[in-house]
Amino acid sequence: MPKEQDPKQRVKFYSSKEVTGYLSINGVPKSRRSWKALIALSATRKDGEVSQEQTNYLSNVRFEVHPQQINIRDNANGNMVVSIRR
Repeated sequence: MPKEQDPKQRVKFYSSKEVTGYLSINGVPKSRRSWKALIALSATRKDGEVSQEQTNYLSNVRFEVHPQQINIRDNANGNMVVSIRR
């Protein structure tokens, strides 16, 4: 996947209903296992596995937790990806 597509893919993934619901309920990932569970929501293969490429571009974000919301920023360009109400 070309690098210029990465930010668009992150916005699409993190603003999806499944991901916003997951983060609202479970909070931000704090362990490798919770990262894998979050990124597994993007699984497109039949076996439910996520490619290393998907893992790399989806994990290139920074979470900012506030009392009323979770902000997700793109590490590549610093732009806001999505803000999720808590």
